[in-house]
Amino acid sequence: MKYWKLAFLVLGILPLTFATSILSFYFHAGQILGRLPSYNTPDPKDLEIYSDYSPIIDLLGQIWAYSFIVWIIVSIVYMIIKRNKINFKPIIISAIGQIIVLIIFFSEIIKWYAD
Repeated sequence: MKYWKLAFLVLGILPLTFATSILSFYFHAGQILGRLPSYNTPDPKDLEIYSDYSPIIDLLGQIWAYSFIVWIIVSIVYMIIKRNKINFKPIIISAIGQIIVLIIFFSEIIKWYAD
């Protein structure tokens, strides 16, 4: 059971690293501009801080994408293996991190960053 908890803990924390990096860049850009940025105003590549944040955000975004796929697979396997005594707490806790990033992923923040 400890392996499952550890797996779900890691799969719940990984997305938060991406969320932290993209939100840090977004709010840092907002601090520099005096307002929060929006799509095409300004282009994120025009900001001096872009070169500092971009490699980190891109790497953590890829890690999150893979962790999301792994999280789905691990959740399904866990529910199949433990079908008679499923503990939903680790699944729900790890889902919170995934849901936070999905909300960010479908927000204006990603549209602005991908611009």
